[in-house]
Amino acid sequence: MNKKRGKLINKIIFSFISIIILVVIITYNIFNILSERYLINDYKMQLKRDLDYVAQTLKQKPLKDNLLKRDPMKDRLKRDIENFNRKNKKIEIKGFSIEEFLRFRFAGRRMESSMMLIDNDDKMIFKTLKEKEDKEIIDNIDNILDGNYKNKNYLIEYVNLYDENDKYKGKLYIFIRLNQLLYIKNIFSRSIIISLFASALFISIMIIIYSKTLIKPLEKLKRMIEYYDLDDELAEDEIQTNDEIQSIYESFRNLAKRLKQKDILQKRFIQNASHELKTPLMSIQGYAEAIKDGVIEGDEIDESLDIIMDESKRLKAIVEEIIYLSKLEEGNHLILNDVFLNDIVDDSIDTLKLIAKEKNIKITNNIDNKIKGLIDVNRIKRVFINTISNAIRYAKGNIEIFDELTNESIIIYIKDDGDGFKKEDINHIFERFYKGSDGLSGLGLCISKTIINLHGGEIKAYNDNGAVIKIILPIKTKRQR
Repeated sequence: MNKKRGKLINKIIFSFISIIILVVIITYNIFNILSERYLINDYKMQLKRDLDYVAQTLKQKPLKDNLLKRDPMKDRLKRDIENFNRKNKKIEIKGFSIEEFLRFRFAGRRMESSMMLIDNDDKMIFKTLKEKEDKEIIDNIDNILDGNYKNKNYLIEYVNLYDENDKYKGKLYIFIRLNQLLYIKNIFSRSIIISLFASALFISIMIIIYSKTLIKPLEKLKRMIEYYDLDDELAEDEIQTNDEIQSIYESFRNLAKRLKQKDILQKRFIQNASHELKTPLMSIQGYAEAIKDGVIEGDEIDESLDIIMDESKRLKAIVEEIIYLSKLEEGNHLILNDVFLNDIVDDSIDTLKLIAKEKNIKITNNIDNKIKGLIDVNRIKRVFINTISNAIRYAKGNIEIFDELTNESIIIYIKDDGDGFKKEDINHIFERFYKGSDGLSGLGLCISKTIINLHGGEIKAYNDNGAVIKIILPIKTKRQR
């Protein structure tokens, strides 16, 4: 039962949009906090400057007198009134009261402010507090005067007033409702949130477009993998994105090549194996039928039975080699032991000495008897038996086995004095059931290559005044003196 899977493009879009929404929320909240603090601090500084100016202006006059034309701060006040007059109705400088002066001074603000002026006896001279809106302040005037009142709904600033002799004569309080400040902040916040969402919308559209561009080659690659057949040819420039997607395609293309090559070898192996098995089976069948039908009689029956037995043994050997090779290719683990390579070669030569003696072949083992290798003894012995027996088949009189030690590997050479490998055979001798120009075939060298590969090594063949098999084992080995 196929489990329903989500599309990658939906996951990409969802991830990016989630990130964008999270960024918008975080940015909006940070802006709210910082803008509120900034507005409050900025307004406090402005009020402080204005209150200091008022304190200087009122320093020379009693709080209940009118401001005179010759006031020491008259020039600055005049400039302020002139600036005010440009935007509002004209106010005369002459003869307005302190209350009028204060109302003028704090008029035209971003936020409406309320005031309260008291003398040195804490007697209220005037106030602009409203009964309804400012009821909370009015009810707590005593606490305000005592300095014990704190309220989060109001911004409260005051300045002490002194006469020319620095004698205390009263206080001026300014009250601003913070909901007015928050209103201004909310105007900015709405502008910010609109801008952020507009940007987020634009970015989301761009992400959707980009995601489709990103997914298109992936969908193409998916279809290619889904409907790929070993007979298909994959073009090198089928997907060109210059990124990881193209790398995946190239990896798939290389994998397809290896699978195709393996398929070719598998088919060839089946064909060759069938042929190798067919020959002894036909021989066994032919002689068995001849004996049964009475075609063969007398002493010929024993000879025919010997042939049947030999062909049966050959058939068994082929099947065993096929099974052994299959197990090797399944990745059967190695049983590694630290042994002297010279001893393994000697054991292999002893196994083959009768065959070598029959053909008058001399085998010389010149491997350093102090070299040890971390190897699977039985499998490496099989490699030596396969390669030495192959050398016996073609040698004229001598086979030499010697070594070479490098910093990275130990190299074993098996060299005979025969005619060497045929040019057309040398690149194929390690293939399964490859039939050379002499008509012989088998799995021995293919098995040897698989075993050496399992050890992380290499096996090669070349000619040098005869055939040479070169076995390279990695330096899991060590030299002992």
